[in-house]
Amino acid sequence: MYMTVIPWPAIAGQLRLVPLVILLISGLGLCLLEWRALPARTGPPLAQHWQEADWPARGMLLLLALTVLPTLIAPLCPPLALDGRLNVNGWLRYPWFPFNADLLFSAAMLTYDDVMSHLLSALTA
Repeated sequence: MYMTVIPWPAIAGQLRLVPLVILLISGLGLCLLEWRALPARTGPPLAQHWQEADWPARGMLLLLALTVLPTLIAPLCPPLALDGRLNVNGWLRYPWFPFNADLLFSAAMLTYDDVMSHLLSALTA
C-alpha cells in the first residue's frame, strides 16, 4: 500500500509528515486485521522444538540465524555517502514500479535521518 500510494504526493510536491503518518497508520491497521484473521498456532513453542530437535535440525536453524544476522547488523554502520532522496527516474522502463527502492526511504527521511532509512531497508528485507 505504501509503495503504490506514496509516489503521488511526492510527485505533486506534497510529501509531508501528516499524510505519511495517516498512510502508515492505515497500513498498520490493515496489518492488524490480517494478523487477527490468522489461525491459532497449534505447534510447540520454539524453545521446546529446539530441545526436541536432533543435531541436523539445530544446525540448520543456526545456519539460518547466521544468514539473517548480517542483515540485522549492516544497517547499524554509518552511511558512507549521502543517499535516500525520493525521485522519479524517467530513464527507467517503469519509473513508478512498486519495487523502486528509493520509495522505502521517504518515510525515514521525513521523520529522522539517513540512518533510519538504512534500518527501514533492513526491516523490509
